[in-house]
Amino acid sequence: MQGVLESFWRACVTCLHPRVLLWSLLPLLLAGLLVGLTGWAFWEPAIDAVRAGLNAWTLSDAVFRWLNSVGAPQLRAMVAPMVVVALSVPMVLVKRCESGEASTSSPPGFRRCTTSSRNRRGLYRRSIRLAARIRSKPV
Repeated sequence: MQGVLESFWRACVTCLHPRVLLWSLLPLLLAGLLVGLTGWAFWEPAIDAVRAGLNAWTLSDAVFRWLNSVGAPQLRAMVAPMVVVALSVPMVLVKRCESGEASTSSPPGFRRCTTSSRNRRGLYRRSIRLAARIRSKPV
């Protein structure tokens, strides 16, 4: 039991190593930066396009009149940004397979990314080398 606890402690120390934290959080930070820059560049044109589309649609005009009659005309200003967010969140979260292999268990029309066994072996070897380098340095 003590060996299990010691290996757990060592795993925690390895996970909190600055280099491991950097390589774990760097893709998240880069994706956040990319989404932020894209939002900054295209937010106003997207809002304007959605507002123009909603104003041209007769059903939305009926909904806006109803909002005015119930005393919530300020919600009209929130509809276009909510539509833009609702349409952009799935595009940010969905991971597309460009060159990866498609899984055979995926439903038709959907592709799930898989990693080839050759690539997995390379990732495993790199992680073993990184762990050995971290262990060789004093903590």
